[in-house]
Amino acid sequence: MMRMNEKMKRSMVVEYVIEYTDKSLPEDRKSFLDAKCINAIRCGGSMPDGVESIRVVNRA
Repeated sequence: MMRMNEKMKRSMVVEYVIEYTDKSLPEDRKSFLDAKCINAIRCGGSMPDGVESIRVVNRA
C-alpha cells in the first residue's frame, strides 16, 4: 500500500517555468508571483500582472 501512495505522490509533482515581463524583478517579488501563478493554475484563476508565460517542463 505504501508504494502505491508514493507512486501517486510522485505522479502529482509538476515543475513549472515561469517567465516574467520584467527580467530584473527582485527574488522576493518573483517568489510572490510564483505562488500567485501556482494558485491560479490549481484554482482556475487568472495570472497576475508581470507574468509573461508559464509552461510545464517536467512531470515526475
